[in-house]
Amino acid sequence: CSRSLDAMVNYDKNVQGAKREQARQAHEAKVKAKQDKEAARREAAKAKRDERNRQLLESIAEQIDQSEEHAYGQVYSELCHEDEPPSVVDPQVLNFLASHTDINVQGGGERLADALRQVLAPAEDTLQFPQFLELLRENAVADSTAVSKFLETCRGHDSVAKTECAAHALHVAQKMVSITFEKEKWDVLLQAVMRDMEHMLSLQDFVQICKKLSRCARLLQFLEVEAQEDLPALSGKGLKQWKALSEDISARLQQQPGLRGPRQSPQEIQEPFLSEQLEAIAECSPEGADSTAKCDLCKAGICAYHTQRAPAKGPGSKNAAQVRVPPSNKLEARQGLEEAMTSLADLVLQLEDAILEAFDAGLEEDELLPAFKRLEELRGWRDREVR
Repeated sequence: CSRSLDAMVNYDKNVQGAKREQARQAHEAKVKAKQDKEAARREAAKAKRDERNRQLLESIAEQIDQSEEHAYGQVYSELCHEDEPPSVVDPQVLNFLASHTDINVQGGGERLADALRQVLAPAEDTLQFPQFLELLRENAVADSTAVSKFLETCRGHDSVAKTECAAHALHVAQKMVSITFEKEKWDVLLQAVMRDMEHMLSLQDFVQICKKLSRCARLLQFLEVEAQEDLPALSGKGLKQWKALSEDISARLQQQPGLRGPRQSPQEIQEPFLSEQLEAIAECSPEGADSTAKCDLCKAGICAYHTQRAPAKGPGSKNAAQVRVPPSNKLEARQGLEEAMTSLADLVLQLEDAILEAFDAGLEEDELLPAFKRLEELRGWRDREVR
């Protein structure tokens, strides 16, 4: 009887244990099904969000002009004062331009002043929105940076494979932004920019790819980091520095009227302005009243301004002031390039201009390589002087 009772008790325990185990398994299955459903929902939402972001990135790359116009239009409105165009030397305007382009202002305002001259009409002192956009677009990456990268890549050839161009253009564009984008974003932008490109790409193609990809990257950085906030106002030390830079740029712009497109020939320069410039050069030239060193660059023997020749009293004099004119053929471009490389008075900007002029005139890449080597040496010297 006791054995029967023990068997019944054990049976009841087994039945109850089996029921509890079954209930536990059912609960776990229900929880897992709920978790799987939530994970699937999140994955679907992520896929939808990624697709939306991909479409947004593609639209930025394929319609970069319209995207820039819409995004930067809001900034320009903030820079305007009472619906009037901002001053071309407004510290806030200059700060935004330098921060969103490849224009280096560490050594002074010369490069920014030169960029402004390319979009301003003579005596123009305000910056219209189309000019504002043109500055951002054309200076997203310096031409010399893109050309130098191509010459490093081409190894003396006229063209480079599309895949290799993509890798080097990506490297250039990544240097133009201060934040790190996910690889997927770069892949989408790069694919959109290079979609219709040929298998082999020339120097001109590579420069355009670098510019467009850098524009896309700068705009994406602006949209992700800055667009949701008001334009930060300059204050304290930053305001003081940009006011000083504004005065420097203003003085440079007053030294030469604004230019659009190719440089003017001597005949196209207004006579009153030319006379004032010649008088200023005469006062500062070594053959003038004072031949002592006037700046640190004079002491180093490489000042391009104070070592200019004094103007001649009449035509044909060896001291006649010279105004550079864009070369009309390869021979003139080659001579100008050699002069810029060998002259003791040349500076970084002069050599950059000579390289771009030679490139526009059709010189081969191997002829430009020595000039780029010299350019890197000058840049190193300039950076050491700035530090």
